[in-house]
Amino acid sequence: MIEIKFEDAQIQSVLRKLKVQLGNLSDPMHDAGQYMADSVKERFATSTAPDGSKWAERKPSTITAILNQRKGSRKKDGSVSAVGKRHLASRSPLRGSGALEESIAFESDASSATLKAGGLPYAAAHQFGGKPYVIKPKNKKALAFNGIVRKRVQHPGQTARPYMGFSDENRSEIMQILKSHLSD
Repeated sequence: MIEIKFEDAQIQSVLRKLKVQLGNLSDPMHDAGQYMADSVKERFATSTAPDGSKWAERKPSTITAILNQRKGSRKKDGSVSAVGKRHLASRSPLRGSGALEESIAFESDASSATLKAGGLPYAAAHQFGGKPYVIKPKNKKALAFNGIVRKRVQHPGQTARPYMGFSDENRSEIMQILKSHLSD
């Protein structure tokens, strides 16, 4: 599970004022947590990291695997058909089954809001990337992929596509959310 902790001096100052006025920060924390969960989920639709950069493009092997899932994705000459192009366009990175996006949630209480990416085994690999590694057979002498037999296969590692984190826009919006709870 990935948890993001965010501490900002300006926001802490507003939180102290809110604590004096309200005594209980449950409502502002809930609103800030809900906003951040929604913001992270929006990154899946835009394929954008918290810093505003676009996620890395898919590798050719991933594109091939996606096209192989849909009948009619290739023309007789092997090029990508209109069906294949539509299928690729509908499958942005990190949205295969939708489970990672659906796992984004928050918890809040009277003093904090915590943003989480639920306990999926691949959540951290997508956020931080993964190192290259060797795949070896467990119970056989060799591995077979599409008719190719190898004693071991070098996996290139996972490309990082950060989705959790706070952008400057998030900081500003959280500040506005908190200030909206202050009474003059």
